[in-house]
Amino acid sequence: MQKIIFNIGLRLSVVVGLLFASTLVLAHDYPDEIGQCASVNHGKLGKAQRCIIATGFGTGASYMHLTFGQSEAYIGNPTDCPEYEAKGCAPTVGKSHEDANEGMYYHRDRQTGEIISGSDEGAWFCAKRKDNQLDVCYVYR
Repeated sequence: MQKIIFNIGLRLSVVVGLLFASTLVLAHDYPDEIGQCASVNHGKLGKAQRCIIATGFGTGASYMHLTFGQSEAYIGNPTDCPEYEAKGCAPTVGKSHEDANEGMYYHRDRQTGEIISGSDEGAWFCAKRKDNQLDVCYVYR
């Protein structure tokens, strides 16, 4: 009898523990990295500055937070999209998560700063808001 009660109690403890664990929201920050960032003004890539690239993910999206000079930028990426350019899968871009609006990705040549198609190794990875309120590029060192 005591063995039966112990087995039932053990099973109940495992079930309750699994239920509790399944209700936790997963969010994780990765270690910050150092890179170079530059703002784009009037279509021209500004001076590259040392920046801190903080990345992480939460429920439904990954994010990147760039800090350089007196500037900050936030880029959010939906994680449930097979392709970033698919409808409804555009990144969100802003000075913060709260300020972010729909944006788009593109690349610039590392040497000239000109827009390029595709992504050459070492190219600037850029994100801008569709309303052109923020346009920023970064590259990992």
